[in-house]
Amino acid sequence: MYMNGLTGNALAAIKIPIVLETDRQAMEVALHSIGHAADARIAIVRSTADLDELWVSEALRADVAANPRLEATSAPGPLGFGADGRLNVVSAPRVLAHSSVK
Repeated sequence: MYMNGLTGNALAAIKIPIVLETDRQAMEVALHSIGHAADARIAIVRSTADLDELWVSEALRADVAANPRLEATSAPGPLGFGADGRLNVVSAPRVLAHSSVK
């Protein structure tokens, strides 16, 4: 079922969620399915519980610049994937600072 839907670019015909081995495969299938990956408007968050930081595609940079509530904190660059195919922006370890309110 997956193979037919992916080969025919008919993802809507697949009635169950697509499960892929790696983040890289999932991103490739998603971008292939929309047909114009170069100008795809993509936002990636580490977790929906942690929305203070997100990665945006080049196509969304102008929207970030136009929104006073958002700030670009790094230069554009390619998505990075680990040797295991996991997306670095999601799987990278990070240090969180916590403050206690008394």
